[in-house]
Amino acid sequence: MKKQRLSVKTIALLAVAALLFAGGGFTATRAVLNIYSPEHFLDFETANQTVVVLENGTAVSGDDSMLTELKGAISPGKTYDEVIAARNNSDANQFVRIVLRKYWRDAEGNKITDIEEKDGKYPELEVIKLELADGGKWQENKAETTAERKVYYYKNAVRPGKETDALTSSLTVDGGVADFFTVSGPDDKGVITYAYEYDGRQICIEAEAQSIQTHNAQDAVRSIWGVTNVTASGSTLTVR
Repeated sequence: MKKQRLSVKTIALLAVAALLFAGGGFTATRAVLNIYSPEHFLDFETANQTVVVLENGTAVSGDDSMLTELKGAISPGKTYDEVIAARNNSDANQFVRIVLRKYWRDAEGNKITDIEEKDGKYPELEVIKLELADGGKWQENKAETTAERKVYYYKNAVRPGKETDALTSSLTVDGGVADFFTVSGPDDKGVITYAYEYDGRQICIEAEAQSIQTHNAQDAVRSIWGVTNVTASGSTLTVR
């Protein structure tokens, strides 16, 4: 049996405080999430592979990937168009899945891992909102879901040169970020200080598209994607 190839295309929507990344090839814009001046910038990094991630209809890559209509800025509490999809750039039919991840980094660029669970939810992650498009073609595999990751499978095989329906429609950083603060004081001058937990933090959203050829797809679903509750039959992929 011919081994199936896995194609990966990744975009990283990063509000970052660093200007230099090890290894080069990724130029970032200096910005932080600040309660009093709440805007940050998005940058992307992609590779040239079989399946291409589309952001608002455009294949994103390198320094040209800034959100044109937003002029790079996003403010908490405001909703922006953020349409993520994928395009098959190969010469064979492909099944496609997209892995969405969201998380925070601190002002030094370190990923914040001590996200607290409250009543079965993760409030710090849930203020980052990617609204799903209502197309009915994407299926979430809840067996792969974690606090920061969700995996969506496209129902139909994607023909060469064709695009999937949109997976997401909009992006919002909830204004509730201002609800995370501590209060100290009053001091000897009667001043009360509010310290906002999100000051200086960086929001990170990643969308990673992967594809397998439809030929011998069921074997590839298990051997490459490593899932047992997804079935490939003909031109249809089904999450059970």
